[in-house]
Amino acid sequence: MATQFDMKNDDVMWIEVNLKTSFYQPEKLEKGMWFMNSLYPGTDREYVELWELEVDVPDDGYDEFVSLCGYPVQLLFTMEMQNPDEPDDIIVFSENIGWVYDTENETMDVIDLKFVNNVIAHYGGKVFLLIDEFLYDDDGEVVPEMENDLVIATYPFEEESDDEEYHEDDYEWYDDDIVD
Repeated sequence: MATQFDMKNDDVMWIEVNLKTSFYQPEKLEKGMWFMNSLYPGTDREYVELWELEVDVPDDGYDEFVSLCGYPVQLLFTMEMQNPDEPDDIIVFSENIGWVYDTENETMDVIDLKFVNNVIAHYGGKVFLLIDEFLYDDDGEVVPEMENDLVIATYPFEEESDDEEYHEDDYEWYDDDIVD
């Protein structure tokens, strides 16, 4: 998807945030709402997966549907507080979550179920959020960059490993310093 946003802007940076879900109770259950399944509960293979409602639920089927499937969920981006007893700080509410940036192809697309389920399954719910670097550096306030009133996120970057392969040449100094 083409975008107006300039990713080469020097005033932005990526920070790690948590992708969380929050249940809500709408008056009607409509096509497109997202729901959560817990698969293989109580086993070492347990995980959560979101799915999309494919048809509207009639009013007379609301209670039965909710008792079987639960209430719909919405997405939030949060940051953990330094004090573990405090709740996470909500950085972005559902209505402003919208774009995923592909760092390899330098393109943006709409955040969809595939992205969300991949982040939950493979990244522990961690994503990177594009923010205004100067405001963050000045007072720690997280001000997300937006495109059409929607924030821009991406998959976590691969971290460089400190566990590099042992190379004997890196330790030549040790042999020279041994005193018998």
